[in-house]
Amino acid sequence: MTQERFAGSVVLVTGAAGALGQVVTREFLTEGARVLACDVSEDRLSAFAIDLGEYGRRFAHAAADLIADDGARQAVQACLDVHGRIDVVANIAGGYLGGVGVPDLTARQWDFMQDLNVRTVFNTCRAALPSMRSQKHGKIVNVSARAGLSGIAGLSAYSVAKAGVRVLTESLSEEVKDDDINVNAIMPSIIDTPANRESMPTADHATWVSPTEIARVILFLASEDARAIHGAAIPVYGRV
Repeated sequence: MTQERFAGSVVLVTGAAGALGQVVTREFLTEGARVLACDVSEDRLSAFAIDLGEYGRRFAHAAADLIADDGARQAVQACLDVHGRIDVVANIAGGYLGGVGVPDLTARQWDFMQDLNVRTVFNTCRAALPSMRSQKHGKIVNVSARAGLSGIAGLSAYSVAKAGVRVLTESLSEEVKDDDINVNAIMPSIIDTPANRESMPTADHATWVSPTEIARVILFLASEDARAIHGAAIPVYGRV
């Protein structure tokens, strides 16, 4: 596998300062891409940028709240200003809430899950698509989840949100595939992150899927090798 699959390509990564986002960003940079890393936290982005100094001008970052319409537009514009185009959007931004049954779930918690997981994807796709359509080419990869396939006790807000990402992916794919834009999603199970290990210390971590394994599937869907794939939701479960 060549390490320059994305030479000359420009990638916008959202949620780039998180555990998965950092790995996805590094993988794209390693394979030659120019990356605009976006996250809500300027401090975390700045710290991450120091670690990526070796990539020089191929890496830039911008803090933005993607829940807000203006935030997503600002992130897209920052990518266009710095790199001149957008070829790939990797929508990694999202979050988890579990262990709360419907009777105890607050409206604020419900709305936050929908905003963090669905609205960020919707806003970013909507902001990036005019540029992709004008160049008649693009790749969008969203992050759904295995939990979005069926109802799970204590996960209603999260499961509904991730199901929404999957259906949004399918709908958007139908709208833009004739513009040579691929829109697909991945569905991880439990990701092997420090936070998940801390919250589930007795679990068999060897069965979980690693961020690197997930990143490689994202990069495949963002590559020309996946040009024939539209509207897919790819299971990335590890051995769970």
